[in-house]
Amino acid sequence: MIRRVLNVSDDMRLDCYKIANTSVGDAEFIYYTIRDLVNRDGYTMFVSENNSFVHGFVLGHMIDSAGRVDRIFVDKRYQRQGIGSALLQAYEDYARGQGAKRVTLNARATVQAKNFYVKNGYLQICANRLMEKKL
Repeated sequence: MIRRVLNVSDDMRLDCYKIANTSVGDAEFIYYTIRDLVNRDGYTMFVSENNSFVHGFVLGHMIDSAGRVDRIFVDKRYQRQGIGSALLQAYEDYARGQGAKRVTLNARATVQAKNFYVKNGYLQICANRLMEKKL
């Protein structure tokens, strides 16, 4: 189930930390700031969960008329099951509802990451891995 998060519990924060830590080592940022970011104006978070266990999450914010995906992670055990695409879609729908005309993100420098974003309609718009999808 994909749902928008309004308050990050300690259990959710720990689940997100574990997912980020096994992915790219970005875990400390997630652990120490995710609760504050979700409560900040313009930021939003969606999680994929089952029985209160988080399988993945996306964190983004609005900048003028654009949505910005700051972080997206899916637990390695649950990748290639459509969870990442569903999380992106949930954020895109939210951003569209907020008046966004596009969503941008910085893709990691891996073939897997780039292929995932291209599969979901994103185009690389400059050499530094910045990608965009018009809504």
